[in-house]
Amino acid sequence: MSIPSPAIARRSWFPNRERTRFWLGKISHFGAWQLASQGIQLITGFLLVRWLSIEAYAQYGVALGFQNMLNLLVDLGFSSSIIALVGDRIHDREVIGRHIRTARSFRNTMLVTIGPLSAIGFFWLARTHHWPLTGSLLLFSSILGFLFFQGWTACYTPPLLMHLQLTRLYRPGVILNAGKLLACAVLHLLSALGAAAVCWLNALAAIATALLYRSSARPYLNEPPSPDPETTRAIRRYIAPLIPGMVFYAFQGQIQVFLISVFGQNQSIAEVTALGRLGQLFIFLGSFNGTIVAPYIARAPIAQLALRYTQAISLTVILAALLCAAAFLFPATFLWLLGPKYHGLRVELFLSLIAASLAFLSSTLYTFNNARQWVYHWTGMANIIGLILLQTALIATMNLSTTINVMRFSIATALYPIIVFVATALYGYRKNPAPA
Repeated sequence: MSIPSPAIARRSWFPNRERTRFWLGKISHFGAWQLASQGIQLITGFLLVRWLSIEAYAQYGVALGFQNMLNLLVDLGFSSSIIALVGDRIHDREVIGRHIRTARSFRNTMLVTIGPLSAIGFFWLARTHHWPLTGSLLLFSSILGFLFFQGWTACYTPPLLMHLQLTRLYRPGVILNAGKLLACAVLHLLSALGAAAVCWLNALAAIATALLYRSSARPYLNEPPSPDPETTRAIRRYIAPLIPGMVFYAFQGQIQVFLISVFGQNQSIAEVTALGRLGQLFIFLGSFNGTIVAPYIARAPIAQLALRYTQAISLTVILAALLCAAAFLFPATFLWLLGPKYHGLRVELFLSLIAASLAFLSSTLYTFNNARQWVYHWTGMANIIGLILLQTALIATMNLSTTINVMRFSIATALYPIIVFVATALYGYRKNPAPA
């Protein structure tokens, strides 16, 4: 067996010229659309922090937390299974169509099951904080509308990703988000902007996005009228190890808002939600990993996998660390984005970005592991059991009615999954080692 020289080993970190030109073109294309999309979302998010009253922003924060939680529970990884199970058969329209039809069927079933049950928890929280019944009904109905059409968006996105159709993927979101920002501005000028209005604008944008994605994905698939039994079994086998973790993380991802909603008042709910807006600074990086890097990791030859995986994770850590350093050195800049109602949250700001950075690293590891089908029952159980024990101890010993303690809680609970996902990656790679 020959051993490569150190010079060759060093050069292996850099792609050849053809690959460099190809990926620079895709990355620049992605960057232009994603920057436009994220820029509009960031502007809208921070303007809403300024425009909405404390009570209205608290209502919006709780509604958004429920919406994000239910979106994970309804999906359970059905849409993300499409890329992993299709693999290199991206030009087989029948295969892609069968997987999309089956994934949509699973999502619809989950929505019908979970939707009515979730109403109990939402209206209990609304009553606890004495929110008007009419406004609460408008908020929850917007959540249900968003979830149904988000299922279309989630299932028709994979064909566009697999064929790197970035313009078709991002143009609808950019245009619709710009329209939503304009509508919010008009309602603000008319003194008619509230939590329900913002949530319904989100739902209407989701409907339009779903219709456009479905139309754009049509050339890449032949969707059957009903789910295919073989494909149904394949998705079930893929999803089975993920279900415990997905269910748990559906709640875990919104635990900040839920804890402060139970233990705190409207002011604290609004502060936690506003600080959570700063986590949107990672949207570009997360989208880049999911759109560009994850498909690349999924089809990387096993001989190059360790190197490519390490490169991607190293870049993730460096970028997250730089953002945290900027928040520590220039907190006033970040607090200016939130507006005068939140100017006193200097320490909370830094803690919030640390927690967001750790969550971003954890989600990146999870995405890459799923792309390689490194999904095991023990991963989900280790996460669930360990985090439940950790969170139980923290809830019993911390005063979670304050914003700063909720941020500390988030940092502690964001560290643990990273350990588990790193162990999963090492285990998955050792099962498929690179040839000598």
